[in-house]
Amino acid sequence: MSYHYLSYLAELGTADIHPMRHRATQALIEVLDIRAGHHVLDIGCGTGNTAILVSKLTEVEVIGIDVLPVMLSAARKRVSWAGEMDHVRILRASGNHLPFSDNSFDRIYAESVLGFQKTDIAEDMLAEIFRALKPGGLFAANDAIWMQGVSQAIVETIHDESLDDFGLSPASRQAWSLEQWLYVMQQAGFTVISAELLESAVAASAISPSRRILLRLRLGTFSAFYRSKRHWSPRLCRAKRTYDERVRKHRLDGQYIEGRIFVLQKMVTEDEGSQPQR
Repeated sequence: MSYHYLSYLAELGTADIHPMRHRATQALIEVLDIRAGHHVLDIGCGTGNTAILVSKLTEVEVIGIDVLPVMLSAARKRVSWAGEMDHVRILRASGNHLPFSDNSFDRIYAESVLGFQKTDIAEDMLAEIFRALKPGGLFAANDAIWMQGVSQAIVETIHDESLDDFGLSPASRQAWSLEQWLYVMQQAGFTVISAELLESAVAASAISPSRRILLRLRLGTFSAFYRSKRHWSPRLCRAKRTYDERVRKHRLDGQYIEGRIFVLQKMVTEDEGSQPQR
C-alpha cells in the first residue's frame, strides 16, 4: 500500500482520520481507563492529535508511532506547538514490529489502523500488542469492519478500487465481520471485554463537555493553519480536487461497513499471583 491519501491529509495536518472522528476519540479515551503512572502507546498516531489529548486529559506520558514520515513530521510539529514535548514522544515504527520490550505498556490504542490490514499483518500486529502489554493491560481500537453478510466479491471490489484511488482501503481485503475479528483477537491471547458499535460507545461517552470543547479549540487551531496550505499551494489544490472527486465516487461504500470500538485485555495469569485489573 502506498497510503498516498494519508500522506495528502498529513500535509494538511488533518486530525481524527477515522470513523466518527473526534467523538470516537473521546469514547476511546474513556474506555481505556487511563490512570496516573500508566505507560501508554498510540499505534498509528497520525498527526499526533490523539496522543496530545490523552496526555492532556489523563496527565500521563504517551509514545506515538507511525510509519509515514510526513505523518511523523506533522505530529512532531503539533506536539511542539501544543507544548507537550516532555509528555509525548513520536517515533517511527510499525504496529507489527514494535521496538519495545515485553510487558512495557499499561494501555495501547489504535484508531483505524488494525481494520484494513491484510490477514498476516493483522495477526502479527495483535500478537505484538499482546506481547508489549503488561498483564492486566488494555488494548482499545476504534475501527471500521465489514458488516455481517457482506460478500467477498463486494469486499474485493471496494478494497481494490479504494487501493487504486487512495492507496488504502476502508477495511480489510478479507471479508471479516465481527465474529471473525473476535476469533482472531482471542487467538492472539486476548480476552474481549467489549466490541460495541461505535455509535453506541459515542452516545455513552461522558467526558466533560467544557473540557472537551476547550481542548478542541486549542488543538483545532493547528489543523486550521495547516489546512490553509491547500489554498495557496497549486499542488495541494490539484490534489484536493482529485480526492474530492474520488471520495464522491466511493460515497456508497459505507453501507457495507460498521464502526466498532474494541476493548481487549491481557489477563493476569495464576502464575503472576493476582487477579485481572482494569
